[in-house]
Amino acid sequence: DPIVITIQAFLQDNNVVPLSMTYQSLYVTKETQVAIAGIILAGVYVLIIFEIVHRTLAAMLGSLAALAALAIIGN
Repeated sequence: DPIVITIQAFLQDNNVVPLSMTYQSLYVTKETQVAIAGIILAGVYVLIIFEIVHRTLAAMLGSLAALAALAIIGN
């Protein structure tokens, strides 16, 4: 079931402004999460070993990929 958050704001002139947001996350098993982390780590190692990009940039790309994966999964 999606999580429903309802926010109600009141303006200076007592008008009500309703705002409704729905957030739904993907439910991924622990094994899938570990596989995603392993793929990201392997990708960073490939970038570093073959010197495709600088090590610092490879680490930053790996962290960006990890944050994107967490955002998509919903953790």
